[in-house]
Amino acid sequence: MLWSGSADAKELAAALGTSLEKTAIGGFLNKLQSMGIGSRVVWDEASRIFVSNASGKVTAVLGQPMYAGSTFARVEIPAAAANKLITTISIWRLH
Repeated sequence: MLWSGSADAKELAAALGTSLEKTAIGGFLNKLQSMGIGSRVVWDEASRIFVSNASGKVTAVLGQPMYAGSTFARVEIPAAAANKLITTISIWRLH
């Protein structure tokens, strides 16, 4: 379960399935971030690994605002395109 763009997208993704934040590494990164430690580079790599290990149907919840520099656009879409085990990507767009 991927999300991008807004707190609403994050909440819906969390309710629908396992997002990176629900994994052990995601929880650890959230803790570091809450202490002011962490970086976009670390989250990008965690996202790339998360998507690279996905298989079957993947769902992305996209909220507003969306921008080309997002982790979803820069990291997750290319990782999903390279992952031959992903059969379908469903995108839910929130307005």
